[in-house]
Amino acid sequence: MRRIFLKNGALMLLALFVIPALTFWFSQHALDAEGERLSLHVEEAGGVLPQHPDGEIAAINKLPDICALPDKFGELRTQLCPRFGSTWQFYRAHILALWSLIGGAVFLLVIALLGWLAFVNRRLRLSSFIVGRQLMMYVGAATVIIQGALGVWLSFWLTAFFWHLYIPKLILIVALLVLVGIFLIVRAIFTKPAWDDAIEGELIDEAAAPRLWNRIRQMAEELQTAPPRYLIAGIDTNFFVTEAPLSVQGQRLEGRKLFVSIPLLRQLETTEADAVLAHELAHFAGGDTRDSAQLGAQLMQYDLYVNNIREAGIAWLVWPFMDFYRLIFELALARDSRTREHRADRTAAKLVSAEAIAHSLVRIGAYATYRAHTESELFGQHDKLDENVGIAARVAQGLHPWAASSAFTEAMTNAHIPHPFDSHPPLDERMRGVNCVIPPENFAQLVTTVPTATWAEEIQDAEAVEARLWAGYEKEFAYAHEISLAHRYDPTRANERELVLKYFPPEQFATRKGAIEINCEAIVTPDGERIALDAIKALSFQCPNFRSDYLQVTLNEKGVLTHKKVNISLAGLENEQLFQMVLQNYWSRHLEMQAWQQRDKLTQGENKA
Repeated sequence: MRRIFLKNGALMLLALFVIPALTFWFSQHALDAEGERLSLHVEEAGGVLPQHPDGEIAAINKLPDICALPDKFGELRTQLCPRFGSTWQFYRAHILALWSLIGGAVFLLVIALLGWLAFVNRRLRLSSFIVGRQLMMYVGAATVIIQGALGVWLSFWLTAFFWHLYIPKLILIVALLVLVGIFLIVRAIFTKPAWDDAIEGELIDEAAAPRLWNRIRQMAEELQTAPPRYLIAGIDTNFFVTEAPLSVQGQRLEGRKLFVSIPLLRQLETTEADAVLAHELAHFAGGDTRDSAQLGAQLMQYDLYVNNIREAGIAWLVWPFMDFYRLIFELALARDSRTREHRADRTAAKLVSAEAIAHSLVRIGAYATYRAHTESELFGQHDKLDENVGIAARVAQGLHPWAASSAFTEAMTNAHIPHPFDSHPPLDERMRGVNCVIPPENFAQLVTTVPTATWAEEIQDAEAVEARLWAGYEKEFAYAHEISLAHRYDPTRANERELVLKYFPPEQFATRKGAIEINCEAIVTPDGERIALDAIKALSFQCPNFRSDYLQVTLNEKGVLTHKKVNISLAGLENEQLFQMVLQNYWSRHLEMQAWQQRDKLTQGENKA
């Protein structure tokens, strides 16, 4: 974290100050050089300014500022005053650069102040972020406009001043980047986020689980907070509460919502589940969900803006300080998250018992860890999976044997209880927080002890709900695994080629010289030359005329001095963006396949050893 913080800070300083500092130095250098030239010109004239009597010259010498000369001395003022003479551009660039440097320093102080407020309390954190989000967006736009203008100016004057030439293409490229950057940044300011708030689950009304609803309302009353309006059952390995809008089965839900995991409810005694539910309800009582809902919308708008401006050609001027500011808030949120979780744990311990919350943490951590391990192993398999993967059955059958293994204690030592909205403290830290630490050697006995009564039994049709959700989840899991296999498989193997071609069929693009084909094994040029992807070291687009005039393929084969290169003309290519995207996808797939092959070789070598 410290390394990331320092890296982002360094990038932020470069983005804010490099162009203004370069402009400030160069413009001052040019003004000094012009001043020396004028002084030399006056000395060569014997110190006498032509066309002006000695008395007027004496009066001029008494002026504190040569730029204050009256209009009748307009020619002299034009020669000697940087605001009016041939150096007026350098003077104005110098002033603009100076104020940019001052503005950057003030901006850093504002970032520091807003960052400090984020650590004070939740209310100030929300207010400071609302102000900071607006400030960052408009400062970002101003930075691109001002530094873009300075960059265009430098692209002309640096070469003109030092080498007495200018490069029209360089000036045009910089100007185009600036214009595109300004357009994308201004557009991003007015882009509203499309929030995908759908979650997988089913609503459980009071008729389907009357005793569970009564227990939730009873605990909410004891905590002096309103109960949830909706109870959502799912198969994710977590419990959570939220006041942010959610969509369940196409129905948009407003107000307080409590999500419960049916698989986890099956692992917990009713008192242990009560402790978990009390912990979640404590987030309602503490105002955590209200603040998270308010801040969450602001964070999403901010993140959308940052992602959108990364498309801009000169986004590096903006995103470093926006990332730095976001990182400060991440640190503040992480600290607050730990505080909230410990407070909710203590509340649950008082309302139910410390032992119940500690037991629930171990059971949930064990189930979540083993399920993640099981899914990781399944996803890493080299053979295609059926839609009925059977994840639930695999976890249910393997959890207890795994808990008795040596790998169990090690995996549970630093286990985190999963949560969708914030990072939770480690397991042992949370147990210490409620003064009930279960020794690691007792974890296995606790996890393998079958609960005598669970709240899952009190939910009507819980098995049917769970079966429907698992069926949908496993279908998506198998589909994602199939796509992963298409990236891993080698198309030169007959039994793997069909799947690769399903997702990476040959694509052809017309050019003036003929069609270029991109397939999963090679690039075929318009003249029929086949360049195998295995033979390629690197790909790059050469753009001497502001578009990709040709594709340069660097081969693994060595030439006289460097690697051999092949240039493929792209003249007449209609959809250049699509061509680049397809080429990147097929090349990335090939590199990923090679990485998997290398990994398989290492694994086989270790197994033999």
